[in-house]
Amino acid sequence: MSVSFTRSGLDFKAIIGDGGAMGGKDSQEFMAITPARTDLDRWVVLDKSVASFDEIPVDVQKEIKAELLKWMVSGEDTIAYSSESSYAANLEMATNAYKPSNRVVTEDEVTRVETPGVKSIDEVVCFLECL
Repeated sequence: MSVSFTRSGLDFKAIIGDGGAMGGKDSQEFMAITPARTDLDRWVVLDKSVASFDEIPVDVQKEIKAELLKWMVSGEDTIAYSSESSYAANLEMATNAYKPSNRVVTEDEVTRVETPGVKSIDEVVCFLECL
């Protein structure tokens, strides 16, 4: 099914869904992500001091739209998903329960490095890249 959505050019998420009357615990649904949710006139309430969106600089409007895309998803349901993992679920099935990863992560040995005269993170990066 997901191959069809991908080939159609749809932006979608495979989500954990509720099996409903059919039952089962491993129901999966597909939700299309709709960019129409970035219609600022529909989703943003302006402060009384701002008469219209035309008064808001274009770069600020772009930032608002980018933020809306992060959390406003539409379909037949509202979904919660992670941009850091493959987790996605409708609100009925979403959970915030922490499940530790089974991945093994090796830690490098820590080495102390003197950074004389370095005062910012950018300077530390530059200093370390030159070593």
